[in-house]
This record gives sequence, C-alpha cells and structure tokens, in this order.
Amino acid sequence: MNELRLGRVVVVVATLELVRWSSAHEPPARRLAVTVHGPPGVALSALLFRRTTTAEVPAGIVRASQVPGARSRRPAGGQPWRLDLDLDWLPTEVARVVIAADLPAGGPPFGKLPAPVVRLADHRGVPVAEYAMTWLTTEYAVVTVELHRVDGRWRMRTGSDGYADGLAGLAAAHHVDELPDADRADDASAIRRAVARILGRAPAPAGDRIDAATVTAYRHVQDRLAEVPEGHHPAYLHLAARCTGAGALADAVAATGRRLAWRTDWAAWRSPLPDTTLYGPVGHVGALACGEADGRMVAAAVAHGVSVSGVHVWDAATGAPLGFDQAGHLGPDADNVLAIAFAEHAGRTVILTGDLTGTLRMWDAGGGAPVGDPLIGHRAPVRALAVGHIDGRPVVVSGAADGTLRRWDVAAWRPVGDPITGHAGRVRALAAGALGGRPVAVSGGDDGMVRVWDLATGQPVGQPTRHDGPVCALAFGVTAGRPVIVSADGPLVRIHHADTGQPAGRPLTGHTDAVLALALTEAGGRPVVVTGGADATLRLWDPTTGAALREPVRHTAPVTSLAVGRVGERTVVVHGRDAVRRIDLEALVEPAASATHTGEVYAVAYGMRHGRVFLATGGQDRTVRVLDPDTGVPLAPPLTGHDDAVLDVRFELVSGVPALLTGGADGQRAWDPDSLREAGDPDTNWQPTGTNCQLPDGRQLYAFGLPDFGVAVFDMNRRAALHGPLRGHTAPIRAMAPGPVRGRIAIATGSDDNTIRLWDVLSGEPIGEPLVGHLGPVWGLSFGALPAPNGLLWILASASSDGTVRLWDPDTGGPAHTTEDDALRAAGYDLPRRIDLGAPAYGVACAPPPGPPRLAVVTAAGTVAIRVPDGTEVGRTA
Repeated sequence: MNELRLGRVVVVVATLELVRWSSAHEPPARRLAVTVHGPPGVALSALLFRRTTTAEVPAGIVRASQVPGARSRRPAGGQPWRLDLDLDWLPTEVARVVIAADLPAGGPPFGKLPAPVVRLADHRGVPVAEYAMTWLTTEYAVVTVELHRVDGRWRMRTGSDGYADGLAGLAAAHHVDELPDADRADDASAIRRAVARILGRAPAPAGDRIDAATVTAYRHVQDRLAEVPEGHHPAYLHLAARCTGAGALADAVAATGRRLAWRTDWAAWRSPLPDTTLYGPVGHVGALACGEADGRMVAAAVAHGVSVSGVHVWDAATGAPLGFDQAGHLGPDADNVLAIAFAEHAGRTVILTGDLTGTLRMWDAGGGAPVGDPLIGHRAPVRALAVGHIDGRPVVVSGAADGTLRRWDVAAWRPVGDPITGHAGRVRALAAGALGGRPVAVSGGDDGMVRVWDLATGQPVGQPTRHDGPVCALAFGVTAGRPVIVSADGPLVRIHHADTGQPAGRPLTGHTDAVLALALTEAGGRPVVVTGGADATLRLWDPTTGAALREPVRHTAPVTSLAVGRVGERTVVVHGRDAVRRIDLEALVEPAASATHTGEVYAVAYGMRHGRVFLATGGQDRTVRVLDPDTGVPLAPPLTGHDDAVLDVRFELVSGVPALLTGGADGQRAWDPDSLREAGDPDTNWQPTGTNCQLPDGRQLYAFGLPDFGVAVFDMNRRAALHGPLRGHTAPIRAMAPGPVRGRIAIATGSDDNTIRLWDVLSGEPIGEPLVGHLGPVWGLSFGALPAPNGLLWILASASSDGTVRLWDPDTGGPAHTTEDDALRAAGYDLPRRIDLGAPAYGVACAPPPGPPRLAVVTAAGTVAIRVPDGTEVGRTA
C-alpha cells in the first residue's frame, strides 16, 4: 500500500491502482520540488525520454546539473537532495520524466534504513503531496515519481520499481547507456576525484583519505559548480576554501598555475547555521557517542522507531553511513539499548552498549560484528556508560537504575571488583577522568547527588554534591587549570570544583526546561560547555565566566543527547532527538575580535586612513569593523555606539573633511577615520538609501529614495531640489551610488524590482535601459575603476539577495564581460558575468584606484574580498 497525502487529505491506495495513468493523477502543481527524507545519503536523478514514431528513447539525465525545466541540486547544510521541475519549461519533445532515488554502493540498502518519504512542494515551498515507500528491502535505487505527457497534458504516478543493483540497474531497465557523474555529497572518494579534476591532477589512490577541510570546502560550493562554466570551477573552489578556512586547499588551487577568473584574497565567513543532518528523521535518538575508528572520527547513535531501531554509525566528516546497523539486544528488538560508548580493545575501536536488561555488549566499530560474550551484572536497565583507565588499561563504568555502578575491564572483557553503591535511586549520568593523579568516575542520579569515586578501589572521594532535583547530565574536565564537574538538574547547569566540591561561580541560566544532555570541551581556543534541553535549544557557555557565547541554536524537538569530537582541526557537536545532526562548534564560537561580525553583515566601504586604504563593515551586531583590505585583519577594536544594526557604511567628504559615515535606525554617525573617534552628534534625519555627489563647480548634491519609488536630488548649497524626482522603478529603492557614465556625472539606483537604473544627475534623465539580470532585490552598488593603457575603465558592481555579485559596463549598459565588451578585451581583462556567493549579498564596494582591481562583498554569512586579475593573470574563460 502507498500513503498519498494531498494537502491535509490522506488517501490510502493500493500500488496497482497508483500505476494506472488517469486524469485523477494530474500533477498537484506545474512547478514541483521533489525531496526524499529518511535514509541518509540519498541522491536524486531525473531521466528524460522523448517520443519517436515507434518508441520512447532517452533524451538526457539530470543529476547535480540542470536543463531547461529540470534541475538537480546536491544537498548543503544538512538539507536533502532536491530536484526541481517546471513542466511548462521542459522541452516539448520530452514525453516522460522518471525521478529516481539511489543510495551509495557499499552502504546499507533501503530496507535497512528508515523508509524513504517522498515529498513534493510547489515553487513557494508549500507541501502539496507526500508518501512513504515502506515496501523496499534490498534495493539501492527506486523510482520515486514518474510523469508522462498524454495528449499534451501531464500525468503523474508514484514509483514502485526498485533495483538491487542500484542506478545502473535502473538505467539498464530503461535502456539508458550512459550514467551521469556519480559524484555525490556523501561520498568522500567522489569528492576527492572532483577536487583532483578541478586542480588538474590525477586522482589519488582509492585508499587515500581526503581531509575534512577539503570535504567541507567542496560541499560549500558543489551546488554552484553544476551551474557555472567549467573554466570558473578553480575560482569557485578557491572562494570556498577561503570561506571555510581550508587554507591548504586554497594554496593548492593557487599553486596549480591555472588562471583564475578571480582570486579570493580572504574571507571572514560564518555559516548561518553550520548544521548537517547525519541521519533521520527517526522516532527518537536515545544515546550518542563519538570516537575514532580507522583514522577517522565516527559518530554512533542509538535510534528508536519503526524500521530504524539499532545502533547506526557515520563518518563524522562526510556524513557517509558506515553500514553498522546492529540489533543484537534481545534479537531484533533494539529499542532496549539505552547507553553507548567508544573504547579500544585488542588494537581496534569497539562500541559498547548497555540495555534495559542490564546487559553490556561489545561490537566492532568497523563493521558491527559482536566481540566477546554479553556481560551480565546489573539487575536493572543500564542508563549510562563512561570509559576511563586504570594503570593504562581501558575500563568502562556502567550506571544502572538499581543505583549501582560496575566496572569492566575492556581488554579482558570481565568485571573489575565489586559493585559500587551509594546512590539512593537510578544512576542517570556518568563521566570518567583523573583527579589529583588518580583515575576517578563521577556519577549523578535521581537522588540529586553527584558523587566522585576512585576508579581503582571503588571508594568515594570527598563529599557528594547535593542538587535540587535529579541529575540528568554531567561532564568532567578542566577549566582555568582546575578540574571541574559540570552537572544539570532541571533547567540549571552547575559547575563545581572537583577537588573541593565548592561552586565555581553561579549556575548557568537560560534554558526554560530541563537540560537533558551536556558536554565540556574546547573550541576556538577556549573552554566551552554545550547543553541541550527539553526546550529544543542547544546552548554554548563560557565556564570560566558563566556567560552565553551566542544566541541559542533552536530546533523543533528537544535535544535529548549530544557528544563532541574532532573532525580535522575543528571541534564538532553531534546531537539529536528526532534526527542526528552535526554542528561545527568552532564556527559557533568564533572570537568576536575578528573580521567576522556575530550576525549578518549589511554594509561595506573602502576609505583612507593615515594615507592608506582601509575597509569598513557594519552589521547586525551594531558594530563597525575597520580592517586591513589585503588580509582582513582588524586594524582597531570594533566601533560601538549604534543602538541598532548598522545598515550603511561610507567614506565621504563632509564640509571638505574626510569622514567615515555609518548609519542605522538610530541615525547616522560620523567618525574621524584616523583617530576612529566619533565626531559630533548623530544625524537622526539620515536616509538609508541616500548618497552624496560633488559637482565640478564644488556644489554638493544629495540624492535619496522616496516612498513612491522615485529619487530626489537635493542641492545642499542652495537648499533646494535640483529638479523633479527621477521615476522609473516600480518598487522601493535599496541602493544608490555615484559615478561616471558616458562622460556624465551619474548615479546608479538598485531596487526591489530587481533592476538597476542609471541617471544623469544634472538633467534628471535616464541613461540607457535598465540593467536586468538579478533574480532578487538589488541591495548594493559601487562604481570601480580598472587600470587600462589609455586611462581608467569604469565598471559598476551590484549585490543582490539572489546571492550574486554582477559586474556591468555602465557605458554600454551590458555585462562587463570580455566576450561582449571590446574595451575590456583590449585592456586585457576577462571578467565573469557574475560571482555566486551562496548567501544573500547585502553590499559591495570597489577599491579606489590606482591599486589592484578589488572588491569586497558583505553577505548574510560574512565578508569576502575578491581581486579581479588583469590580462596577465587570467585566461579567456566562458
């Protein structure tokens, strides 16, 4: 049976009924977005067929690419693979579309994973249909949706055909000879091949590992690579390496000797939410752990729910499943597993689990095979596990609902000593470490007590620490050179000195419901406490000050479990409840004293300070940053004073004196660019889209946007309008910049109508036709000059909510692209039509001449500085 949801109506129909073509199964929308949820690592492809007089023949395959009317996009940021269809734009010869989902070879088939849920949404993202494919067993590929053009009208049916030999079997069944490139986001070997191809190298041997930083960088840009000319791939990879901090990859791109369409000098980039879904959705994530196996960081989770119960393991860097799906506890009923930990046994990594029956089991982390016999000792469910060492030998401590702790020698796989007693209720949380040179275990339970035990003797150490309620989570570590215990009872997080039991500061407050999981780790060069709660938030704290390090990361379900690990040089947090997610902790705790604002960056401008060029940015965090334009290194502490977000930054003459002007909802402030001290009082009449323009006769003009979408030009010397409003835009004006156009003094205006218009300032007449190309509002404009043999060539740069920067020739009114611009070609320039940054672009600034042609762009994710090489550095690219 298939379950088909249309809006809020749920219809259950038999498979045989679904496969019939009928008018009852018209597509629910003309523009569809297809996604598949549940199994990790699913890719989507569209097979297109055209009709001949005798048969249907293959017309093309869309996979991580696009054709008119169809586009397949790799996942990014934890999102599922997505396939977009526009039935009105598909070529008329296309008669049938088969949308297939497939899994990577070597992993588990669909039957071993959560049942795939196919979701269809319209072009606005509104869900229009959903159904689960619950019948799959050994298949690695399946048809999810099929559309057929009948008498000029499209019909749709759900898929049912599955193939155990994967996409190759599906292609053979449909007489498709050539498969698409199998590069996928969850396949590290495919990423290695793709990077080698861009770098112009031979692929590394299959056994070689790819570093996590390269994986992250490639994933950052892989969706865009399918949409841009291949000649620009090295430039996009260089951009991604700078944005993600993959310095070695950036150097490798630069060292290839290949000519880049542009070079990224630096990037102060922070992902809006560096969150990746490793697995899910599932019914419930019971426990999580991170460990190292075969030289890579892996994450393991206990998942509960229909068809997904068991212990599942993934590569924490790539998110690829490792094929471990163990249901050994009480036969197929793996819902009994409650606790999990990693350890070393006989030179290999093993996974330890504890269950409802009080049994401990050991599994090979490399494949899931059981190691040794089950250990039975507890007479109640095992709720927690922690691994420590006695005389260099790994020992696992188990805590159970009977209030006892037991120790087990991992190497010999046998009990150590007698049970440890002391708790008056269930033991809920455990940690292990060293205190004063001796190994200890720390336990917390329903009796509200946190107790420290000598791991070798089983005797208590010091006095227990009393809490106001059950202790659901705890961690043991070192901060400021002293061992501490971090514990949670209800919404409070407490920190105590482990050697004295005394509080180390006030409790951490902020959660509005019980804290269910926590960890103590280090990220960004500082200690960090990570907490997850029933209030569906993940929070980060500085344990030395008790301060929150950032706004909470919010989810749609309680955070019931978490673990920390290292992927390359970065600390990550794996957490979950209804899914397993990975967050880059380093990105969340980036030091504030850097080029990276703690929120979105809205404005940027170049200026002069002490005779040298500087770069200034303003953002959501109400600060202005003054940076070295070549490196992005701060030249001074952030400028503070604004009471709201800084929406505008510019460097202009005010009464003949250079000034750094910054504007926000609280008005415009002026700063001395040399001393960086505020000059005068804020101007509360400031207009956010205004710009100054000086005429050759010394007159100062001020132009600003009007509520009716016009532009007013005001003569500041005569205190009167220069002429009537400039009209043409059909939506609010968001950006404005002065510059030369065809030898005239002009201003450029950008609007929510997605267009740019050029105006003669003196006459008020439009210059040429509107500049069209952006797919979203134009939020930033800047004129720049390129050195040329006969003087300067002027270009106009624009930034848009569509995530792109476009370069225009203001004289011709077209793109500043060499193949279309004789002046650029003669001067040796080869500029791209656009640069896709992958995040909404709020502002752009061109560096002043005579320096190298550079521009800086600010986006929802940070700031990036780009250099446009001249003809000696860049080749002819499409």
